[in-house]
Amino acid sequence: MSAHTAASRPLGPLRRPLRGRAIVGPSMGLPRGAGGLEPNGGNLEMTIVCGVDFSEVSEQAARVARAWAEALGAKLLLVSCADDLPITAGPGILTPIHELNAMRLEGLKNGLSKMAETLGYDATEVRAVYGAPAQKIAEVAAESDADLVVVGSHGCSALAGILLGHVADRVVRLTDRPTLVVRRTHERLERWPGSGSPLAVTAAVDFDGSSERAIAFLHLLRRIGPCDITLAHVYKVPDTLPTFSEEARGDVTRVEEHIEAGLRTRLLDLVDDLPGSGRIETHLAPTWGPVADLVRREVEATQPDLLVAGSHGRRGLALLWHGSVTQTLLHHIRVSTVIAPQRSSEEAAPAAAG
Repeated sequence: MSAHTAASRPLGPLRRPLRGRAIVGPSMGLPRGAGGLEPNGGNLEMTIVCGVDFSEVSEQAARVARAWAEALGAKLLLVSCADDLPITAGPGILTPIHELNAMRLEGLKNGLSKMAETLGYDATEVRAVYGAPAQKIAEVAAESDADLVVVGSHGCSALAGILLGHVADRVVRLTDRPTLVVRRTHERLERWPGSGSPLAVTAAVDFDGSSERAIAFLHLLRRIGPCDITLAHVYKVPDTLPTFSEEARGDVTRVEEHIEAGLRTRLLDLVDDLPGSGRIETHLAPTWGPVADLVRREVEATQPDLLVAGSHGRRGLALLWHGSVTQTLLHHIRVSTVIAPQRSSEEAAPAAAG
């Protein structure tokens, strides 16, 4: 048995999953000094950006953002977007309706101000902007050096012309900030800060060098309140079996036990300095096939309050060729999900040099 057991470590119990119960996900990296989180505390001058389209779902997201901002002492920035609306004045001629656009923008500002008043959080600012919603939310997040972006999923509004469910997907792909996509667990996320009741969090973690960001976000969550955290990892058996003798490969159970003993130790080492309270468990299982469907099935089976996953930041042809676990999560998982992108090579280089 690994040295990191429930008996020898106060972090919490280890549990071996039932066969067929597995989860894996790409890792995240949260760069410090660029919308990044300092894991060990320090100055909490933070900003949370929340995209709003005035649908019920986006209002739920705003309430969660407000609760988390208050718990962290962070600034809350509510953002709503309006596209230009040209009309056809003749064949092939488009004429922008400047006055109507100005009226729509003013309407968004008024709506945001009323929402801020309803939320009742003094450190709230509002911003109404022109442009494609996902792109503008990502731009505002970068300009404000946001630590977190919050959006709802499947909300829509004729007023703003926004389908925020689609916006959530695009924001995740466009921003380099962690993004919380609020879904049906919104009430739990809203009431959790200050309740004393631990949030059930599943964190999909791997060992490709980019899990730093996932762990950094767990530090943030533990600063908000207690969390029972499951560090979930799947290893592909074909990648590991060649290191064993032919006789050992015939004993699959023996192989799994040997592999998992090392993996448990590595997983727990990642959270050795995690602050706050709550249990920490590991969830390990081998897989012989693709991981995306395993993620979906595991989350549907366990129904945590929050899933923390990551994105390798693939775009264009790389996304088409390799696929994306993140896209599967956003399209099929109903649990609220945090997605954080992997650091780019440009960001990682200075950190490695230092």
